[in-house]
Amino acid sequence: MDDDDLLREILLRLPPMPSTLPRVSLVCKRWRRLVADAAFLRRFRAHHRRAPAIGFFSTFACPVFNPALDPPDRIPAERFLLRLEEGDHYKLLGCRHGRALLLNSWPQHFLLVWNPVTGDQTRVDVPPEFNSDKVVILTGALICTGGDRGHAHGDCHSASFQAALLATDIREHTQLFASVYTSETGKWSEIISPPFIRTAIELSPAMRIFQPVSSPTILIGNSVCWSYALGGACIVEFDLDKQKIALTEPPPDANAHSDTVYAIMRAEEGGLGLIVVSDFRAQLWKKRKVSDWDDDAPIWVLGRTVDLDKLLSLGAAGKRKPLALVGFDDENNVTLVRASSGVFTVHLQSMSFQRLCNSGNARTIHMYHAFPSFFATGSGVGDGHGEALHHM
Repeated sequence: MDDDDLLREILLRLPPMPSTLPRVSLVCKRWRRLVADAAFLRRFRAHHRRAPAIGFFSTFACPVFNPALDPPDRIPAERFLLRLEEGDHYKLLGCRHGRALLLNSWPQHFLLVWNPVTGDQTRVDVPPEFNSDKVVILTGALICTGGDRGHAHGDCHSASFQAALLATDIREHTQLFASVYTSETGKWSEIISPPFIRTAIELSPAMRIFQPVSSPTILIGNSVCWSYALGGACIVEFDLDKQKIALTEPPPDANAHSDTVYAIMRAEEGGLGLIVVSDFRAQLWKKRKVSDWDDDAPIWVLGRTVDLDKLLSLGAAGKRKPLALVGFDDENNVTLVRASSGVFTVHLQSMSFQRLCNSGNARTIHMYHAFPSFFATGSGVGDGHGEALHHM
């Protein structure tokens, strides 16, 4: 191993923060040559595997970027601005793998796949059935399908992707429809609609109606999951491989009191989980199957209980209003919690937290979508205004 190889091995183990490689590149010309090499950048991303959440996009009106890191890694909100055309009416459906998925709702429905780092935009027309006045689009999800060796999510600038859409009938709201777009073929799959009459009998009557909500999407394996509530609660799991939709009721504790809130999350041991919050106390649940051959008979197992008011040191001022669960970063397993005193990111496994912003007293509850990315600031180290280093 020569000196350059040894140095590369050392540099690979530096943290994947936005300012790391730009700062390293200022040491000398040799170091800059090494960290600017495309092969090194691929190894750097593959070594770290998961991109850090550099911020969150709020869903109120046009997507607004909220930085999550401290200087010198902090990226200013104006660095990621969506270019709007006259007449655009976008709703942010979610962010994943370095890109965002938005729905234009008027006059015609279409999707916009937006890369905040490069500014690239790809328009995708929705299936004709979803542009009908008889159907309302509930939500959607974006998944990177780039499977190249060494590919790391968070650097999916040009990789292939899938976009999943979930819709319901606009009048009765008693049926679900789903379809998946594949960028490699440029086509949508056939419309999937589960036998809802049979499913509705198995679930409570309150779960028979679906309405659009701004709930985060969780990716569990190759299934995208959403949660809905209207007098009751429902979890929708869309298996992209099997092209199958499953509906699941949460545990009774999720609807125990009027001030109880819940959100889907990735369980600590993997699989689908829930965080249920009541009286500032969070319960962590995990979904388990009764048997490997029966997908329709899951059970919920209670795991840990966390006193969020003590963890976040809320005090009397922070407890003026009940807590709200306003987002989830499923790539880094972080929950976003809104209190009277602000919005916090909470990593329940490590019991660590960070204040994201001080908007806890705002009237409108924003939903926040995490934006993990291997973004590197440019030559202005620490100011956040530089371009990505080879888009890192």
